[in-house]
Amino acid sequence: MISNNARWSRYSDEYLAQRRLLFADNFDTNPGTGGTRFASDDLGGAPAVHVTRVKSGWGADGVYNDPSDAAPFPAKLAALAAGGGLSAPFRSLDVDETEEEISATACSIYGWFIYNMSAAKRYVKFYNLTAANTTVGSSTPLITLVFDAGTGANVSFPHGIPFSTACCIAATTGIADADTGAPSGNDVLANVWFKN
Repeated sequence: MISNNARWSRYSDEYLAQRRLLFADNFDTNPGTGGTRFASDDLGGAPAVHVTRVKSGWGADGVYNDPSDAAPFPAKLAALAAGGGLSAPFRSLDVDETEEEISATACSIYGWFIYNMSAAKRYVKFYNLTAANTTVGSSTPLITLVFDAGTGANVSFPHGIPFSTACCIAATTGIADADTGAPSGNDVLANVWFKN
Protein backbone atom coordinates (compact mmCIF):
# COMPACT_ATOMS: atom_id res chain seq x y z
CA MET A 1 0.00 0.00 0.00
CA ILE A 2 1.33 3.45 -0.96
CA SER A 3 1.01 6.06 1.73
CA ASN A 4 -0.56 9.43 1.06
CA ASN A 5 2.84 11.04 1.71
CA ALA A 6 4.46 8.88 -0.94
CA ARG A 7 1.72 9.68 -3.44
CA TRP A 8 2.09 13.38 -2.70
CA SER A 9 5.87 13.16 -3.08
CA ARG A 10 5.49 11.39 -6.44
CA TYR A 11 2.92 13.90 -7.69
CA SER A 12 5.07 16.78 -6.47
CA ASP A 13 8.09 15.45 -8.36
CA GLU A 14 6.01 15.00 -11.51
CA TYR A 15 4.54 18.48 -11.12
CA LEU A 16 7.97 20.06 -10.72
CA ALA A 17 9.27 18.16 -13.73
CA GLN A 18 6.37 19.48 -15.81
CA ARG A 19 7.02 22.98 -14.50
CA ARG A 20 10.67 22.68 -15.53
CA LEU A 21 9.57 21.67 -19.03
CA LEU A 22 7.03 24.45 -19.30
CA PHE A 23 8.86 27.28 -17.57
CA ALA A 24 12.58 26.57 -18.02
CA ASP A 25 14.96 28.92 -19.76
CA ASN A 26 16.41 27.63 -23.06
CA PHE A 27 14.73 25.15 -25.37
CA ASP A 28 15.73 22.22 -27.55
CA THR A 29 14.77 21.58 -31.14
CA ASN A 30 13.41 18.04 -31.40
CA PRO A 31 13.57 17.47 -27.61
CA GLY A 32 14.62 13.98 -26.61
CA THR A 33 16.40 13.30 -29.92
CA GLY A 34 19.56 15.30 -29.35
CA GLY A 35 18.43 18.42 -31.17
CA THR A 36 20.19 21.77 -30.95
CA ARG A 37 19.66 23.83 -27.79
CA PHE A 38 18.80 27.51 -28.13
CA ALA A 39 19.42 30.05 -25.37
CA SER A 40 16.22 31.80 -24.31
CA ASP A 41 14.43 33.54 -21.47
CA ASP A 42 11.13 31.93 -20.49
CA LEU A 43 8.39 34.55 -19.99
CA GLY A 44 5.89 31.97 -18.75
CA GLY A 45 2.42 31.32 -20.07
CA ALA A 46 0.83 28.20 -21.47
CA PRO A 47 2.23 27.32 -23.87
CA ALA A 48 5.47 28.91 -22.67
CA VAL A 49 6.68 32.01 -24.47
CA HIS A 50 10.44 32.14 -25.01
CA VAL A 51 12.45 35.19 -25.98
CA THR A 52 15.66 34.14 -27.65
CA ARG A 53 18.98 35.38 -26.34
CA VAL A 54 21.20 36.65 -29.12
CA LYS A 55 24.88 37.37 -29.48
CA SER A 56 25.87 40.31 -31.64
CA GLY A 57 28.60 40.06 -34.21
CA TRP A 58 29.59 41.54 -37.52
CA GLY A 59 31.01 40.53 -40.87
CA ALA A 60 30.33 40.21 -44.56
CA ASP A 61 28.02 37.51 -45.90
CA GLY A 62 29.32 34.14 -44.75
CA VAL A 63 31.70 35.68 -42.19
CA TYR A 64 31.14 36.17 -38.43
CA ASN A 65 33.37 38.23 -36.14
CA ASP A 66 33.00 38.56 -32.38
CA PRO A 67 33.40 42.23 -31.40
CA SER A 68 36.41 42.97 -29.21
CA ASP A 69 38.73 45.85 -28.35
CA ALA A 70 40.96 44.75 -31.22
CA ALA A 71 38.05 44.29 -33.64
CA PRO A 72 35.13 46.49 -32.54
CA PHE A 73 31.89 46.98 -34.44
CA PRO A 74 32.71 49.02 -37.56
CA ALA A 75 30.92 52.37 -37.43
CA LYS A 76 30.84 55.42 -39.62
CA LEU A 77 29.62 58.81 -38.50
CA ALA A 78 27.00 60.22 -40.82
CA ALA A 79 27.85 63.54 -42.39
CA LEU A 80 25.87 66.50 -41.12
CA ALA A 81 23.17 67.71 -43.43
CA ALA A 82 23.55 71.15 -44.95
CA GLY A 83 22.94 73.67 -42.22
CA GLY A 84 23.65 71.08 -39.50
CA GLY A 85 25.90 71.58 -36.50
CA LEU A 86 26.15 74.63 -34.28
CA SER A 87 26.01 78.28 -35.23
CA ALA A 88 29.24 80.24 -35.52
CA PRO A 89 30.57 80.69 -31.98
CA PHE A 90 30.23 83.93 -30.07
CA ARG A 91 33.59 85.42 -29.01
CA SER A 92 34.42 88.42 -26.85
CA LEU A 93 37.74 89.46 -25.31
CA ASP A 94 36.08 92.11 -23.14
CA VAL A 95 32.81 91.06 -21.55
CA ASP A 96 31.77 93.90 -19.25
CA GLU A 97 28.76 95.75 -17.79
CA THR A 98 27.46 96.55 -21.27
CA GLU A 99 25.48 93.60 -22.66
CA GLU A 100 26.70 91.79 -25.74
CA GLU A 101 24.29 89.84 -27.91
CA ILE A 102 25.11 86.18 -28.47
CA SER A 103 21.92 85.56 -30.45
CA ALA A 104 19.14 87.95 -31.45
CA THR A 105 16.63 85.08 -31.59
CA ALA A 106 15.79 81.98 -29.57
CA CYS A 107 18.72 79.58 -29.20
CA SER A 108 20.28 76.88 -27.07
CA ILE A 109 23.69 77.19 -25.44
CA TYR A 110 25.82 74.06 -25.84
CA GLY A 111 28.99 75.15 -24.10
CA TRP A 112 31.36 77.93 -23.18
CA PHE A 113 34.91 78.79 -22.29
CA ILE A 114 34.95 81.79 -19.97
CA TYR A 115 38.01 83.12 -18.18
CA ASN A 116 38.51 85.81 -15.55
CA MET A 117 41.91 87.39 -16.05
CA SER A 118 41.53 89.95 -13.26
CA ALA A 119 42.85 89.83 -9.70
CA ALA A 120 39.35 89.85 -8.20
CA LYS A 121 36.07 87.98 -8.61
CA ARG A 122 33.95 88.68 -11.66
CA TYR A 123 30.30 87.74 -12.22
CA VAL A 124 29.14 86.63 -15.66
CA LYS A 125 25.42 86.92 -16.43
CA PHE A 126 23.33 85.45 -19.24
CA TYR A 127 20.02 87.09 -20.18
CA ASN A 128 17.08 85.56 -22.04
CA LEU A 129 16.53 88.88 -23.78
CA THR A 130 17.53 90.74 -26.92
CA ALA A 131 20.19 93.42 -26.60
CA ALA A 132 17.54 96.10 -27.05
CA ASN A 133 15.66 94.76 -24.02
CA THR A 134 18.67 94.02 -21.79
CA THR A 135 19.72 96.63 -19.25
CA VAL A 136 22.46 95.41 -16.92
CA GLY A 137 21.42 96.37 -13.41
CA SER A 138 17.69 96.28 -14.21
CA SER A 139 17.12 93.09 -16.21
CA THR A 140 17.10 89.75 -14.38
CA PRO A 141 19.69 87.25 -15.62
CA LEU A 142 18.69 83.71 -16.47
CA ILE A 143 22.12 82.46 -15.31
CA THR A 144 24.72 84.05 -13.02
CA LEU A 145 28.22 82.57 -12.75
CA VAL A 146 31.04 83.54 -10.38
CA PHE A 147 34.72 83.34 -11.34
CA ASP A 148 37.49 83.73 -8.80
CA ALA A 149 40.59 85.67 -9.79
CA GLY A 150 42.52 83.92 -12.53
CA THR A 151 40.02 81.11 -13.03
CA GLY A 152 37.88 79.89 -15.88
CA ALA A 153 35.35 77.29 -16.93
CA ASN A 154 35.27 75.11 -20.01
CA VAL A 155 31.97 73.19 -20.09
CA SER A 156 29.63 71.54 -22.58
CA PHE A 157 25.91 70.78 -22.45
CA PRO A 158 25.02 67.97 -24.88
CA HIS A 159 21.30 68.75 -24.71
CA GLY A 160 21.68 72.52 -24.64
CA ILE A 161 20.36 75.23 -22.32
CA PRO A 162 17.32 76.81 -23.98
CA PHE A 163 16.90 80.57 -24.30
CA SER A 164 13.38 81.08 -25.55
CA THR A 165 13.74 84.73 -26.65
CA ALA A 166 17.37 85.59 -27.35
CA CYS A 167 20.68 85.50 -25.48
CA CYS A 168 22.93 88.26 -24.13
CA ILE A 169 25.99 88.15 -21.89
CA ALA A 170 27.53 90.68 -19.50
CA ALA A 171 30.00 90.77 -16.61
CA THR A 172 30.06 92.86 -13.44
CA THR A 173 32.14 93.23 -10.29
CA GLY A 174 29.20 92.34 -8.00
CA ILE A 175 26.85 89.41 -7.79
CA ALA A 176 23.56 91.26 -7.35
CA ASP A 177 21.19 91.45 -10.32
CA ALA A 178 21.18 95.23 -9.79
CA ASP A 179 24.98 95.52 -9.81
CA THR A 180 26.53 97.58 -12.59
CA GLY A 181 30.15 97.51 -11.41
CA ALA A 182 32.43 97.76 -14.42
CA PRO A 183 35.25 95.27 -14.89
CA SER A 184 38.50 96.64 -16.28
CA GLY A 185 39.23 96.19 -19.97
CA ASN A 186 39.82 92.58 -21.00
CA ASP A 187 39.12 91.25 -17.51
CA VAL A 188 36.67 88.65 -18.83
CA LEU A 189 36.88 86.73 -22.09
CA ALA A 190 34.19 84.41 -23.39
CA ASN A 191 33.66 81.92 -26.19
CA VAL A 192 30.10 80.56 -26.33
CA TRP A 193 28.83 77.72 -28.53
CA PHE A 194 25.15 77.91 -29.42
CA LYS A 195 22.58 77.00 -32.04
CA ASN A 196 19.57 79.00 -33.24
